[in-house]
Amino acid sequence: MSTRVSRDKDRALLDQELCGGEYRELLARIQAESGFLVRFGTWGELVAFMRNAPAGDLAKDDVLRPILEAHFASEDHRWQTVLLAIFWPALESIHWCRRKWDRDSDQRWQNVLWAFVRGVSALDVNQRKERLFEKLYAETARQLYRQYDRLWEWKDQEILVDPQDLAESDQAAEDLGLTALERHEEYELALKRIHEHFVEGHIKEQDFVLLMGTRVYGKSLVDYCRETGMSHAAARKRRSRAEAIIRDHEKKLGEK
Repeated sequence: MSTRVSRDKDRALLDQELCGGEYRELLARIQAESGFLVRFGTWGELVAFMRNAPAGDLAKDDVLRPILEAHFASEDHRWQTVLLAIFWPALESIHWCRRKWDRDSDQRWQNVLWAFVRGVSALDVNQRKERLFEKLYAETARQLYRQYDRLWEWKDQEILVDPQDLAESDQAAEDLGLTALERHEEYELALKRIHEHFVEGHIKEQDFVLLMGTRVYGKSLVDYCRETGMSHAAARKRRSRAEAIIRDHEKKLGEK
């Protein structure tokens, strides 16, 4: 049996589990505390909404926030099951995108699931009010990277960085206003600006992920290339082009 078929069966069993009586009771309990969730008759409807909602849909926050708050307020394992069902397609995306990290598909999938568990635990819903889905996706990817990075430490996989690249990187950071991301307000502003350009279609999804990783979350270009398999030259060129597009659009807005 292929690992893909096995995961599909696991996903079907997970969806089936949510149809049980104890989960119907759980849904009724949280609906009593969150009016937004009353629109969903079953967990299946809620999960389908989350899986089909477009990227950046703020209604996702209205669904996720009460579930995450309930999860952190209790040790009920059922909340973890609900979150896993919601994020299953996103986790499969991470699993596929990181296939170069580990040729063992089963082991890689288990590592993704464990990274998701750690990502949920690391998320602070009191500090993070919006884009919870995107944040948890990014945190899961970060946790997975940290796990594999420890396995890579013994290998010498460093990419030589051109001094010109460092200079261009610093200048680009200044142009985007990302020179003091340690301050929460500027961090949030940077994330919002880049996300808005992505939603408006100014930059592609791959550009968005690259800028988020290296400009917002502080990942070095070397680490990003190692994580994604992209060449250093291609990543550098793509990032410079995306930053130029953002500068041009913001300049036009400023002239109006």
